[in-house]
Amino acid sequence: MPRIRIDIYSDTGCPWCYIGNKYLDLAIEQFSSRNPDAVFELAWHPFFLFPNAKVSAPGQGSPVDGRPRSAEIKLSLVVFSLGLAHPALKRTILKRHSSWPPGP
Repeated sequence: MPRIRIDIYSDTGCPWCYIGNKYLDLAIEQFSSRNPDAVFELAWHPFFLFPNAKVSAPGQGSPVDGRPRSAEIKLSLVVFSLGLAHPALKRTILKRHSSWPPGP
């Protein structure tokens, strides 16, 4: 039985880290379907990209953490392609107070 350890350094307040986690979940699912004996061991490590980020979320339509609107549009496209609800995702990922490992 192959054991695969993955060390993940992630910021739970980062939308792209959250999306990366979803892609990792999909990759593990695909690999496991072809290799049912594989066992994954995920080790989560916090890494805050912007440790001084504000706790409150910005108002709707305003730039998020200074990102231009085009970055927000790209984020929305990726989120929808994964079948995630964007408003719920924003509430989840824009929290500075989160637990490890990140939840679903």
